[in-house]
Amino acid sequence: MPQHWPGSIRLLECPDGSEYGEEAFQYFLGLEQARALRSRQPVRVLLATLEAVRDRPTAFPRASAAQLFKGLRSTLRDTDVVGWYRQDRIAGAVLSFPPHASPVGTVFESRIEADLRRRLPPLLAKQLRLRMVRPDGAALTNA
Repeated sequence: MPQHWPGSIRLLECPDGSEYGEEAFQYFLGLEQARALRSRQPVRVLLATLEAVRDRPTAFPRASAAQLFKGLRSTLRDTDVVGWYRQDRIAGAVLSFPPHASPVGTVFESRIEADLRRRLPPLLAKQLRLRMVRPDGAALTNA
């Protein structure tokens, strides 16, 4: 779990302390993709969505979204960008990895998913789905 100094500000946190909107998140994702390409480091995007269930909206309610982003900020590094990949529907986190590290780890994803599920109301926790995708892959464009 990342270390936060009391009263510290996350390095890439939105100035008002909330998550980035979709436009800003896409901008930072583009910057990170370009940086990763130059340095030959893997970059992935962790996406959090609500699984479609009949008669239930797939958008995150405001209070649940706040808890979701609080959970992402507390489990990820201070340098990871957190925001809306698709406004109100898909939360995202841009993650970079050292060249020798495996960018997709089930233990890593399981730890984050467990923390996020604890923060959400039970019905939403059951609908929560996480996936790690490459920004240049079709999976991201079809998210």
